[in-house]
Parts: sequence; C-alpha cells; structure tokens
Amino acid sequence: MASSSVNFTSLHIGDFVLRFRAIIGGLLLLISAILGYYCTQVTVATKFDDFFPTYHPNVQLYHEWQKYGGAQTLTVMIQVKKGDIFNHDTLQKIQDIQYDVDKRSAGRSFTAGAAPQLDSTTRTHQEGDHSADQEHNE
Repeated sequence: MASSSVNFTSLHIGDFVLRFRAIIGGLLLLISAILGYYCTQVTVATKFDDFFPTYHPNVQLYHEWQKYGGAQTLTVMIQVKKGDIFNHDTLQKIQDIQYDVDKRSAGRSFTAGAAPQLDSTTRTHQEGDHSADQEHNE
C-alpha cells in the first residue's frame, strides 16, 4: 500500500512540473541570476591583523602606524630652506633618493613630499641604514 501512495504522489509532482515547466524554469533562472549576481559581490580577503588579538601591543602599534601609510610604507620628505622644490639641486636630490629607494626596495611603493622654507633635508626610513642619508644631507 505504501508503494502505491509513493507512486501516486510522484505522478502528481511530475505532472505538476511538466504542466508548469515554463514558469518553474523561469523561476529557477531568475533565482540563479540573483544568486549569480550576489556571488560576484563576495570578496575573499585575509587581513594580516585579523590573525592577532586586538588588545596586543604590537597590533595596537600596527594600527597606530596605519595613519602614516602602514608598516610597509616608506615616506620621504625633502625640506628646502627657501623657495620651492622646483630647482635643479632639490629635484636632483629627489631623483637620487628615488633611485636609491627603488634599488633597495625591489618594487615597493615610494612617496615623496616637499615642504618649503624649512631648515634641512631629512630622510626617514625604517631599515636603519643611514649610509644614503649622508650622501643627500649636504
């Protein structure tokens, strides 16, 4: 008796699907399109600081340095005593620093800035190598 009721129910479901196949197919295509769109909005990313506790002092230090471009960023500022940076000597210093950083950094980003009417030329970097500083601080 149980097998005949299963067959009877299966036939009704099959008849229903065949009778309304265009509507059911359209609904399935619509649902697939909606889900496909939302699949393109999903981003798979891993952030370095998600692996560590937020209360750890090193993570807090990492977040503090984010406002300066992050721990992996080198920022160089050239200060001129008077005028602006658009003179041969200052532009040559910027070009030399750019060349030195590119030679050492193997393709990492470099940001150069200039501030007019200050006292000295300054280079700051995280590597601790000050040999190139002496070349440019004349």
